[in-house]
Amino acid sequence: MPILSPTAAYRLLTHCRRKGDCLLWRGRSWGGAFRLYLGERRSPVEPSRAAWLLFHGPVPKGRLVARTCGNYRCTTHLAAVSQSELKRIVGHTKLTAAQVRRIRRVKARPGVRGGGVLALARRFGVSQSAVNQARHRLTYRGVT
Repeated sequence: MPILSPTAAYRLLTHCRRKGDCLLWRGRSWGGAFRLYLGERRSPVEPSRAAWLLFHGPVPKGRLVARTCGNYRCTTHLAAVSQSELKRIVGHTKLTAAQVRRIRRVKARPGVRGGGVLALARRFGVSQSAVNQARHRLTYRGVT
């Protein structure tokens, strides 16, 4: 993908507004995804990716542009990360085999304080559904 043209950079920056430390995209969105059209072919690009191109150049091969501040409209706090790093940033971390065994042990001991799904999810930094799926062997079937 080419570096941003001056007109595309202008369109990006005129559709952004400063809020605190973030420069937030305020342009149109289609289906919940924010798009910026670049170049003659009018190919859609995420504003965060366009901002990365403008300020840092091409995205390294095998990397994705992620927002590190947690605001899905931010075009300032960006990082080029791998797919696994993106899952960690977004909060979709995977459980280790030891953590899955711990979840299943707690299930086997009813009445243990702190053994609820919410407490386990907070302890391991995953969603409640991830804990339930691990408990009921819908995921991590190979862990015994």
